[in-house]
Amino acid sequence: MKKEARFKGEFGYLAYKKKQTLIRSLVFLGVTLLIFVSGLLIYGSNQNYFSIFAALFCIPTGVSLVNMIMFKRATECTDELHRTIEPHAGGLLLLYDLYMTAYETNFPVLCATVLNNKVLCLLDGDGTKNAACETHIREILTQNGFEGFIVTICNDVHVFCEGLDELEQLRAGSGANPVEEEAAWVAGTKQTVPGILMSISL
Repeated sequence: MKKEARFKGEFGYLAYKKKQTLIRSLVFLGVTLLIFVSGLLIYGSNQNYFSIFAALFCIPTGVSLVNMIMFKRATECTDELHRTIEPHAGGLLLLYDLYMTAYETNFPVLCATVLNNKVLCLLDGDGTKNAACETHIREILTQNGFEGFIVTICNDVHVFCEGLDELEQLRAGSGANPVEEEAAWVAGTKQTVPGILMSISL
C-alpha cells in the first residue's frame, strides 16, 4: 500500500521523508551504475560518453544521499507521543517533526505550538540543549520582525501537555483560531511564526 504523503509540520513527516529520500537515492545510484556499466559493455572501456553522463549523474545522486543521511539522523515524534499529545491539542495548531538546523548543533523538536507571543516546544533530549534552542528560536523570530516572544522548551511530554492545556484555555477565552489563521496565509506576504519555525527545519 502506498504511503500517504506528509508535509512539513504534519505528524509522520520525517518518517515519510526518510523513506522517500532512501528510495530516491537508491534509484539515482542504480541509474548511475546502469549508465556506466552500459558504456563498459558497449565500448569495452570507460573512455566514452556514457561515463561522462554517469559522472554528471553523480551530482544529484550525491545530493540525494546527503539529504537521506540528514533525514536518517533526525528524531521524529513517535506514535506513542502523538497519541499522548493529540487529546490536548484543542484548537491549537500543532507542528510535529521539526528538526531545526543551526550552525553549531541541531534541535529535534518533536512538537511545537504558537499562540499570540508564546512558543511552546517539546524537545527530544535531556535538557542540555534547551537554552540553546530557546535562544535560537528567539533570535530567528527577532530577525524576522517578531520581538518579545516567550519561548518555552520542555523535555517531558506531560509537562508539554500541561502547557498545551494552559494555552488552549487562553485560546478558547480569546476566540483565536490559529489553525485557520495559518491556513489563510498567502504566499508572498510576511511569513507567520509557525511558517518561520518550519522554514528553519528539515
